[in-house]
Amino acid sequence: MAFTGFLVALLILSPEGLGALKAVLNNQVQRAMNLFFGSVLATISLTVPVVTLIAWATGNDLLFGLGAPEMVVMVASLVLCHISFSTGRTNVLNGAAHLALFIAYLMTIFA
Repeated sequence: MAFTGFLVALLILSPEGLGALKAVLNNQVQRAMNLFFGSVLATISLTVPVVTLIAWATGNDLLFGLGAPEMVVMVASLVLCHISFSTGRTNVLNGAAHLALFIAYLMTIFA
């Protein structure tokens, strides 16, 4: 089920993600952050209420729950984002840490 959610998120976020990647390659990091975070916020803000309404209308139970490994990765991601973006400056080490957490997230999906 988590893999299906990952595929749907990948499909929905890919246009803005490609635009953000293009902005990064043109050394426009602020524009890339705005594109990507804006699309993520819009996707979450629209998807969660719609899925909740569909579950309510069809009489199905909806469980927004994470297992222990997913919870650890989420908390680590939040802490890393706070460290990365609170200073206003990032470096290659911050990016590598974010990529490592993404790989850890992928490992929890396929485990």
